[in-house]
Amino acid sequence: ALVGVFYPYNRGALYTALIVLYALTACIAGYVAASYYKQMEGELWVRNILLTCFIYCGPFFAVFSVLNTVAIAYRSTAALPFGTIVVILIIWGLVTIPLTVFGGIAGKNNRAEFNAPCRTNKYPREVPQLPWYRTTVPQMIMAGFLPFSAI
Repeated sequence: ALVGVFYPYNRGALYTALIVLYALTACIAGYVAASYYKQMEGELWVRNILLTCFIYCGPFFAVFSVLNTVAIAYRSTAALPFGTIVVILIIWGLVTIPLTVFGGIAGKNNRAEFNAPCRTNKYPREVPQLPWYRTTVPQMIMAGFLPFSAI
């Protein structure tokens, strides 16, 4: 709000601010992903960093491409022009990916050890069997049923 992105007559300023903030916080994403991965004693840290770069942007860009194609087919004014899409891809490729890799290298080199939030035991124990209503399928049904039953 301090930089004027919520001003209603400045069309597109909020979207620009969101893209810039996403690109600049990629360093934090790489750092957190790599440091957690190292705490859990992972070995494939390069794969972890690449997944951090692509796991959110890939599906997001696929959905965006479909919606933008539909908007172009209907000749909507909400469709983004090709030049804007290229600029967003350049920002992602030249800013977001290097910052994620930089944060990942910094997180990998961090010597933080895993500190459990409670007392742990060295010896593994058997995980007890869940009751039927706490398994995956009933939980998915209830997760979909409860919100839509309010409508």
